[in-house]
Amino acid sequence: MYELIQHGEIRFPKMNPLSDQARDFITKLLNRNPAERLGAGGSREVKDHAFFAEINWEALLAKELTPPFKPTIEGELGIGNFDKEFTDEAITDTPCDASAMQRIQANQDQFTDF
Repeated sequence: MYELIQHGEIRFPKMNPLSDQARDFITKLLNRNPAERLGAGGSREVKDHAFFAEINWEALLAKELTPPFKPTIEGELGIGNFDKEFTDEAITDTPCDASAMQRIQANQDQFTDF
């Protein structure tokens, strides 16, 4: 998983594809370079993205907007709102070599507050 986060390609669902704006928004949020990541220059960058073109931020802050979608959740472990492309995948550990494991172990202290 660690290797995929660092080096893997971003995949989007093939069924029920996302809009171009949504794909661009997600891709920019996941930029591996923190200095280039969307929002690195402040929250205004995020708010001004085309994905949020229809959002009235003042009305949202005042809780005057009705959500466009309210998911149905079937219990604490419900996965009904996730694309079957992902929920049908076999669960496997990501193999990585010993040097990758050493790098992961060396940086564990960064995650103590999570």
